Amino acid sequence: MSNTGTFKALGDLPDDIVSDFKNKEYKICKEKCTNFLVSNPDNGIAFIYLGKIAESEKDYQSAIQHYKKVTEIEPRFPYIWSYIGENYTELEKHKEAYEAFTEEIALIPYKAAPWCMASLSAQKMGDHELAVGILKMAQGKVEKEGQSIIAYALGALEEVVGNNDEALVNYVQGQMSALDEENKLISAKRIYKMLKKKQYGC
Repeated sequence: MSNTGTFKALGDLPDDIVSDFKNKEYKICKEKCTNFLVSNPDNGIAFIYLGKIAESEKDYQSAIQHYKKVTEIEPRFPYIWSYIGENYTELEKHKEAYEAFTEEIALIPYKAAPWCMASLSAQKMGDHELAVGILKMAQGKVEKEGQSIIAYALGALEEVVGNNDEALVNYVQGQMSALDEENKLISAKRIYKMLKKKQYGC
């Protein structure tokens, strides 16, 4: 039996179902999960598997329905809201995606990813001010390893609307707070680009 390393409250699945899923035997896995849920209706992992299978079929609405079942079983499992938000994004329902990512933020405010995704959804809703505001709220809350990601995202947002000075400030902050060489290199490239734009207008 396995619970795929998530919350124990989500339940366990028989090893053959887990194996089918890992081997992408989705048709068989879907049938087994559906049958398993008849006698185990509160098994969150089964609904997650069904959601992931629906995603693979590009049936994003069904995926959302499966994932929402998980929120009823274990509302404290944060990443399910990310799955919901991502599928709403695929459907271009950006308000609903934004709301899902804010649910995830409430559960894990120290992680950079849901803040960035909520900001992206706000931007796609056409609300640049909200998109920037979300990331500024995140600055004092995310763990150290996520600070450079937030700064980089803020810089990118400001650059999109032509606020080049603000963009440069944030890219520099991202460079200073980056903990790994890859993020330092990304920030350095952005800083070079912004300085070139300020000097030569290109």
